[in-house]
Parts: sequence; C-alpha cells; structure tokens
Amino acid sequence: MRNKAQVSLEFLFIFMIVLVYIMTIVEPAVSIGEASLEDVSRVSQTKLAAEKLANSINELLVISGQAKKTLHILVPEKSTIKCNLADASKPRIDFNASLSEKIAPPTDCPNRLCSGSLSLVSSTVSCQNAFKGKNFFEIEIVKDANGMINVK
Repeated sequence: MRNKAQVSLEFLFIFMIVLVYIMTIVEPAVSIGEASLEDVSRVSQTKLAAEKLANSINELLVISGQAKKTLHILVPEKSTIKCNLADASKPRIDFNASLSEKIAPPTDCPNRLCSGSLSLVSSTVSCQNAFKGKNFFEIEIVKDANGMINVK
C-alpha cells in the first residue's frame, strides 16, 4: 500500500512542477506572441486600406473625363486613415496604427504608433474625412468634369 501512495505523491509532485512551468513560462510567451501578431495584423490591414484608397484616387486622376468609384474598406481598431492636403505640391494619404502595451515597440514605430504616407498623383483632391478604427467604410470617389476628385 505504501508503494502505491508514494507513486501517487510522486505523480502529483511532477504534475505540479509541469503546471508551474506552463503557468510561468509558456503562458506569458503565448500572450506576448498573440499581442505581437495582433499588432502586425493591425498595421498591415491599415496600410492595405490606405493603399486601396490612394490607388483608387490615383486611378481616377489618370482617367480622362468624369468617373466614379466606390470602395469598401475596413479600418482596424486603434487605426486612422486620412487625407493630408496641407502641402498642395505633395498631397498624400496618411495612416497610423497604435500598438499594444504588452510588447516593446519596434524602433521604427516611436511612441507605439506606426505611421506612413502614400503619395497622390495630383493635388486636385478634396477630402475632409478621417477614417477612424474599428469601422467598415463605404467611400465614394467622384471625379467631376473639371478633373477635381471628391472623396466622400
């Protein structure tokens, strides 16, 4: 009887050691990996949506005559896409995505904010909208007879 009790106690002891290992080493590593994956996904989705918007505007700019295009984009949570027309000689689409507090930010994303800009072909663009995260947007891009682009 004592032998069986000793085997049971040894099994419980080994089981406890394995549990402690999983809770202290494996679970935090998985949590960090998950946060990193979410950050990469958020930045990639934001950049993809901004590229889709910039490419559509540029596409309409090179087409002669009137044109209209409707886009559907998803801007992830903690992300923003906006038109930057402050410098008329260099119009662009700016985007940014905030990173998680769980991991150290990469060196190219200061203050946990990854951002970028995409150039537009021409400054004949009117766009006052800022598209903020966790929303699905239907964006209408209209080119009038004068070649002016309106983003709504």
